[in-house]
Amino acid sequence: MVHNLSSKELKPEKIRVLQRGAGFNNSDADPVDLVAAIQSVLKHTHEPGETQNLIRQQTISLVMTHKRRPVIPRTERDALRTLKADKTIVILPANKGHSTIVLDKAKYLHKANTLLEDRPAYQKCEGDPMKQFLTQINSTLIVLQNNGAMIRAERLAIKPNDAAMARLY
Repeated sequence: MVHNLSSKELKPEKIRVLQRGAGFNNSDADPVDLVAAIQSVLKHTHEPGETQNLIRQQTISLVMTHKRRPVIPRTERDALRTLKADKTIVILPANKGHSTIVLDKAKYLHKANTLLEDRPAYQKCEGDPMKQFLTQINSTLIVLQNNGAMIRAERLAIKPNDAAMARLY
């Protein structure tokens, strides 16, 4: 479902391409990637070498005979290209409902700036306070382990990994 909240009228082919969703793959698979993926899978199998070679040969034969076809019609590809080129609108996935939202870029930026000006909700951070928080959490976990409140495996299981502060670009 597409919700056009912008001032622009969307043609039917643009609506059709937006209905496919943000995750739709609009290009044909790359044969090189397919062969590489098959090779990776074969490395981890316990099949004999002859079977692996047979699978490789059949895969390459199929890839060589495969004719590339467009995934979406030309009109929709052109519509997608014009939507990407239009710098006056913003296309976003909805928070719920698997919908797509089309907004005027100026209104979107104004709304985002209005939200960011809400000082109790958002603060501008100098530096990265997450490093300090992570150090504090990790040292507390080590103290708990040293006091016998938890074992090493538990500490490692709940230790934060790749934590990052929320950012707005």
